[in-house]
Amino acid sequence: MSEKDYLELMRDLAAFRRTRVATTDPASGHRLDHAIEEHDAEIRRRDRHGR
Repeated sequence: MSEKDYLELMRDLAAFRRTRVATTDPASGHRLDHAIEEHDAEIRRRDRHGR
């Protein structure tokens, strides 16, 4: 994942989740699920390490 600031990660995560709810295509849904998991993991990592 490219280096993004915390607020960008949070904003992207919210946008991915909104898009995921409206997505009916399974392939697109899978890609969005993966992006959501990556962003969520990065946010949790930064929370843990205070970044």
